[in-house]
Amino acid sequence: MLGEAIRRARQDAGLTKAELARRLKVDWTTVWKWEANLRVPNTSHLLRLLKELPSLKDYLGGDGNGEKRKRR
Repeated sequence: MLGEAIRRARQDAGLTKAELARRLKVDWTTVWKWEANLRVPNTSHLLRLLKELPSLKDYLGGDGNGEKRKRR
């Protein structure tokens, strides 16, 4: 799920929820809610998440384990 992907990508980047929230200019509880799948980031937040968390696109477009999908 999206929340798990955000959490894993944040951890890969070595950021706490508070640090990521500060970079995104949101409250840390917003990040917590995204990771708990209680809320979904809007489009602008999702784009900023992709910039702050480079491995997020691998979790979203890969196999769910942070590995990119192999092209056939």
